[in-house]
Amino acid sequence: MSAIAISHGHRVGDTVFVGPAADLTQKTTWKILSFQQAADDVAYATVTSGLTGMIRTFPVEKLTAFMPVERVMEPA
Repeated sequence: MSAIAISHGHRVGDTVFVGPAADLTQKTTWKILSFQQAADDVAYATVTSGLTGMIRTFPVEKLTAFMPVERVMEPA
């Protein structure tokens, strides 16, 4: 794994969004398959989407970590 990927806090197998964290309810989640180091300061992540079956490659700095939120239902 590249040093750039580690510095961004992403690992193979993580679930991420692509782009800014605004309006995450409308975004597709992606699972990281691998990282590629293009230059000293540029790394790319190959990701897949289970919903669309697509495999794409994005710059690591465009990835936003997926943080599941547990919702607790209040009794009525």
